Amino acid sequence: MSKILHWLGHPRAPRFVVAFALVLALPSLAVGFFGDDYAFVDWLEHRTPFSPPWWDLYNFTPGDPDAMRDSLATWLLPWWTASTLHLHLVRPLSSALLAFDHALFGRAALGWHLHSLAWYAVLLAATARFFRRLLPPATATLALIVFALSDAAVFPYAWPSARHVLLAATFAVLGVTAHVRFRADGWRPGRFLGPLALVVGLLASEAALGGFAFAIAYDLVGPRRGTRRDRAVRIFPLASLALAYLVAYALVGGGTRASGAYVTPLEPSAFLATAAVRLPVLLGDAVLGIPAEAATLGFAGKLAVTGAIATVLFALLWRACLRTVPEGERATSTWLAVGAFAALAAGVGGLPGARVLFVANLGFAPIMAIVLRHGFASGRLAVPRRAGAGLLAVVHVVFAPLSQLANQHSMQTIARATEATARTMRDEVGDRSRTFLMAASDPMVGLYAAA
Repeated sequence: MSKILHWLGHPRAPRFVVAFALVLALPSLAVGFFGDDYAFVDWLEHRTPFSPPWWDLYNFTPGDPDAMRDSLATWLLPWWTASTLHLHLVRPLSSALLAFDHALFGRAALGWHLHSLAWYAVLLAATARFFRRLLPPATATLALIVFALSDAAVFPYAWPSARHVLLAATFAVLGVTAHVRFRADGWRPGRFLGPLALVVGLLASEAALGGFAFAIAYDLVGPRRGTRRDRAVRIFPLASLALAYLVAYALVGGGTRASGAYVTPLEPSAFLATAAVRLPVLLGDAVLGIPAEAATLGFAGKLAVTGAIATVLFALLWRACLRTVPEGERATSTWLAVGAFAALAAGVGGLPGARVLFVANLGFAPIMAIVLRHGFASGRLAVPRRAGAGLLAVVHVVFAPLSQLANQHSMQTIARATEATARTMRDEVGDRSRTFLMAASDPMVGLYAAA
């Protein structure tokens, strides 16, 4: 154990972890286009009746019921879609970068994927520095391992359409690092660079609200709490920016309505009912690596129960480890936990999937690493602590990279099957001007093969 800790504490250990994570991601280069990518290419080439502008690709619906009915008659949404559906996710920076990929690489998906991996490398390097600042070297390297090997990373780096989460996480960690440096060291540039990075992240994705959650959590429950008035004054600028973003988001037409998949906090009862199921599903993925995507296959209730049990057991394990955790790491884990849960709550209204965890893992990964680092220590409750820490090591260190490889292979298989279905449809349609596709409840057929 001492040899492992010695290696984890070596200054070059994070570089090895980053290199390993990038090698692990290389099979994603063979995925090609996947899911929404096909629609985005159509829109950028203006091949459909409804084509949003290049800077607003995540605007999936026309926004007008009459235009929506016309779109249903000619476009790729299934006929049972509500004419009142409104699905507009405001992500101008991510849209612009996809348009850049199309302008530079055309339909050669390899270039799009290399672009994503470049951002992934930047994120991993920034995250390594962030963890090293907050934690002792060995624990920081463990946190980087947990973060980099998590299945939450696969869609962001392997699916161009999900790159917005990768961008959000990158600017979130840069912003929070600058903010912490400003608060802890008096680094004056951080006073402006922190909020600037977080705002740029919001231009990429609403997931960057998680970065605001971490920065505000640091000011509220971090090492320099002060009085309630002090904390209120500290969080006011960032909280105001986040609120201004939400107002601007609504004013430009962002948000969702009449969607069974995406639920907005502006519909409180529906959002809370959805969060009651999806939050424990996501926590089950965070703790035990149980794929959150399975919730879309009809297992949401069972996964929610399993996730709730896993969360309670992890809380008990954490409590058992507290005696062995140094005070500094305990203090750090407090604000990271608050930030992680707030970041997760901000994304729980979206489709359940591991990628929703990606920004929140900036807090969950260090907490998991603290348990892995100190859970094997001798002393009181050593047997259950070691058993729990051993299980987490198997899940997050041994099985996690295998899960990433399996997910990449699954994406590649689905993408090729979608394209094969599209070729079959094309051949059978021939030169007919109108075609009806029956019983296509699988979105890979009903949506993306058509695209």
